[in-house]
Amino acid sequence: MGGDGFLSHNTPNKGTHVMKKTFASIAVSGLVLAACGGGGGNSALQADCKILAADPEAMENFEEMGTDAAGFCDCFIKVVNAKPDTEQAQMKSALERVTDGMEETGQGAEEVVGPMMREIMLESSQAGEESDLGAGIRLIGQAIDEIGEGFEDGGSCPAA
Repeated sequence: MGGDGFLSHNTPNKGTHVMKKTFASIAVSGLVLAACGGGGGNSALQADCKILAADPEAMENFEEMGTDAAGFCDCFIKVVNAKPDTEQAQMKSALERVTDGMEETGQGAEEVVGPMMREIMLESSQAGEESDLGAGIRLIGQAIDEIGEGFEDGGSCPAA
């Protein structure tokens, strides 16, 4: 798996496989936040994070960060919960759409997010503003970067 997709973050000082934002701001934010879908609290977010974390590319990245799926998901929930309510809702909704797509198609996050981002980018260019899904994916990407950097640079969750 390459280091240039949804489950990758940007740590230029690491030089090897990095988790970097694939779709820039818009692409990443929509995917990360889709997990919860606006209700159900942390249990829904935890369930969606587990689906995302089961992606083989994600598992590879966790190893490089020095954590595992459980550690990543615990941290991810803390990062999401630290966001303002609007951003939390965008992130949870986006993550839910991505993980639903992963389960329905049997594909990884990258394969689900790619077509979704193309549609979001087209809609954004026509509407002149970022959609909630686009914002959610962007925010998720930022959260993944933040978490990766926290574990790689400091050995712990940045929202601890």
